[in-house]
Amino acid sequence: MTAATAAVHEIKEQLEQQGGTGNVWVEDWNDRFGAELGPLRDFIESCAEFTIIPAPQGRKFVVQLAEGGEGKGSKGQLYPRLINRGPTKGSGRAMPIQLNSKGPTKGSGRVVPSQSNSKGPTKGSGPAIPSMSNGGKSGNNGSIVVRAGGKRGGKGSLAFASQCSSPEEVANQVHSALHEALSEAVQPIAELEETWSPEELRKRIVRYIYKGFAAEELTALPWSQAVRQFVEKATQTYTSVCSDKPWFHELDITPALVSAALCLACACEGGSIRPQPQQVEGVVTEWHHLLLSKTRVDKVLWETIQTVFPVEEKSQTKLQNALSKSYGPAYEAARLKGRSAKDFRYAERFVKAWVHDGISRAWNGVADNEQVLNESTVVEFFQTLVAPYDSSDSCLPAPLVAGLERSPEEWGAFLHETVRAWYEECANPPSPGTKKKTHPSSSTTLPSCTDTMSNL
Repeated sequence: MTAATAAVHEIKEQLEQQGGTGNVWVEDWNDRFGAELGPLRDFIESCAEFTIIPAPQGRKFVVQLAEGGEGKGSKGQLYPRLINRGPTKGSGRAMPIQLNSKGPTKGSGRVVPSQSNSKGPTKGSGPAIPSMSNGGKSGNNGSIVVRAGGKRGGKGSLAFASQCSSPEEVANQVHSALHEALSEAVQPIAELEETWSPEELRKRIVRYIYKGFAAEELTALPWSQAVRQFVEKATQTYTSVCSDKPWFHELDITPALVSAALCLACACEGGSIRPQPQQVEGVVTEWHHLLLSKTRVDKVLWETIQTVFPVEEKSQTKLQNALSKSYGPAYEAARLKGRSAKDFRYAERFVKAWVHDGISRAWNGVADNEQVLNESTVVEFFQTLVAPYDSSDSCLPAPLVAGLERSPEEWGAFLHETVRAWYEECANPPSPGTKKKTHPSSSTTLPSCTDTMSNL
């Protein structure tokens, strides 16, 4: 397969996962393809399979699969099924309105109701997305309209008006979305709750998820960053309070989070391209499930620390905190961004980041660190986490290894190489001026977490 063919295949795969139109980001483009194919945008423009769609003011661009793959991608076009109606009175810049999009088929997922008189989900679908406007009148400042018309399985439309909602309006929309989505979701599990009534159960879950929601701060961010921060805080608070409840593993709050995240994403200022609902759902699902699995990871992590590092509890706690806090950033450094894992490249990137950042964080907090965090013990520790005898105890993020298999011996060889590289990097810091820490075998400087992560 030529480089051009491989690049086209990867770009097509990303666009197909976004419904044929979206943003394109190719991992390590310059290293893998740049020398032969040139800049990413220039290559896309040269391909008959794609059409470039410039964003307002030329700051970004969106890529669309060309109809039938014929005809060179052209600049300056809007989506064939999008029209720009211009700004309504007092509303700021106009947003495109998608026409003739197919609604959900029977039992396929959420139905997005009209901006007013939302009647909730249809039979067989997930929770409805609540009203997202401040009245729906043309020209109203701050209206954010999400609507779907037609019967179930028929045609509908998705429209975003300009994003001028005040933080108070966004906060109300998010709270209403959670309230509506959870009203029905808690009914099947209410009988498992030993203390609260169904109504009290719903109120408490909404309160836990909504707690600390900062609309003004979040809406100033790009939508993906805002949604991720919302999901992280909501999931962590909800899990910390409810994980011991008998119904915890029976109640899926993902649809409620998606409903609320759509309200938030549509109001974000940090970016000119409005997200598609499936993009928002993808971000919510990915991070919510990762954080849910993190609860199990933290438990396995603590048990493994107690077994491999028989030191005082204070040092064990320092290790636990350091490795737990470095788990999320390591996943962020390796995440697939909507792609499917075809090999262990992403999993290896995660492990490398986790080892480097985690041990860097832990080093000064562990008593007798040179003896405790020696190379062979660190390798044994991470091999127990990554490739345990019972694969269900693996701490590798599921999306990075889905459908893939690797023996403990192969992981052991990779970990030996990774840990040795960390020690060598400590002994030979990349640049002066890094944060001073004691090296395991000398007085040389140890790179800070930020420096180490930047070199991955």
